[in-house]
Amino acid sequence: MSKVENNIFSKRLKKLRKEQNLSQKELGKITGITNSTISSYENGQRSPGKNKLKKFAETFDVSVDYLIGLTDIKANASDLTEGHDRIEKAISNHPKLVEYFEELRKRDSLQKLFEQTKNLSDNEIEKIIRVIKAIDETE
Repeated sequence: MSKVENNIFSKRLKKLRKEQNLSQKELGKITGITNSTISSYENGQRSPGKNKLKKFAETFDVSVDYLIGLTDIKANASDLTEGHDRIEKAISNHPKLVEYFEELRKRDSLQKLFEQTKNLSDNEIEKIIRVIKAIDETE
C-alpha cells in the first residue's frame, strides 16, 4: 500500500469506526484485531495486509477500493457486481451497448447508478444506458 493509500485508509477507518459509534476496542472484538493494531492503522503507523483490509471492508460493508481511496463510492463489491451483472443481462442483445458499458464501468461517478438497477426492468436499464451514451456523444 502506498503512503497516500495508507493515509486515506487511516482516515477512512477512523471515520467509519466513529460513524458506527465503536471504540477501537469494540472494533477489535468484532474483527479479531487488537485495539493497539487498530490504533496504529488509524495513526498511519502501520498498513494492513489484504486479509485485514477485507475484514474491515466486510465489517463496514464497503469496498476495499473505498478503504484505500481508489473510489469515493462506499458500496461494497457485491452490490456493484450485482448491478453490473444486471445491466449486462439487460443489454446482452445489443453488442454496441455492451461495448459502451465496458467503458462506463470504469467511471466512479456512475457506480451509484449501477447499484440502483436492481428493481428496474431490462427495458428500463437499456433506455438508461442509451441515454448516457447519447449524452456522451453530444459532449
